Amino acid sequence: MFTPDVNRGGRYQTGEKGNERYYDSFDKALAALQAMPVAKWRRPNSEGNWGIVSAVDWRRVDRNTLKPLS
Repeated sequence: MFTPDVNRGGRYQTGEKGNERYYDSFDKALAALQAMPVAKWRRPNSEGNWGIVSAVDWRRVDRNTLKPLS
């Protein structure tokens, strides 16, 4: 899930490997993801390594209900 806590050093990384874009704002990164044919972004795995994941579907959630991944 793309959540506000998946920033790295205060920035969100979106897009295909080698063609990634960086955003300082969660809202701008989310808007960019919504415009992609298949949304892709970097997030940490269970061991803390950052990798690219792809969205499978979209679900609107209330921002206040989001919980940090860590």
